[in-house]
Amino acid sequence: MGLDINFRDLRGRLDTMSKKVAKKTLDTALEAGGEVLVESMKTTVPVDTGDLKESLGKIKIQGSNLDRKILTGIATEDRDIIERGYYQEYGHSRMVGKKWMKAAERQSKVDAVKAVANSLSEQLKG
Repeated sequence: MGLDINFRDLRGRLDTMSKKVAKKTLDTALEAGGEVLVESMKTTVPVDTGDLKESLGKIKIQGSNLDRKILTGIATEDRDIIERGYYQEYGHSRMVGKKWMKAAERQSKVDAVKAVANSLSEQLKG
């Protein structure tokens, strides 16, 4: 799952900053929204052993300039946990997927966007 927000409307304000500061500002805002998404995923994730729930978090922030997004989800290198999460989300030939990531995204999208907006508002005051 990822949070993808169009920051082009902020171009004027961010253009007055150095590129490094603008990138840090956007990354901080994306992390605020990403935290909301991860917390929502923790409420919808199927819990068997708890490994999948414990592995949820920020994977990475990618993109350049104003075309940046945060990827959240199963943040582990353990292939067994990644496969378990995939099967729980999408299912397989003998199991219907639970769509827990999609449900978390739907539940938290408005709050995540508000968190990004609040973070940007706080950082750009002045």
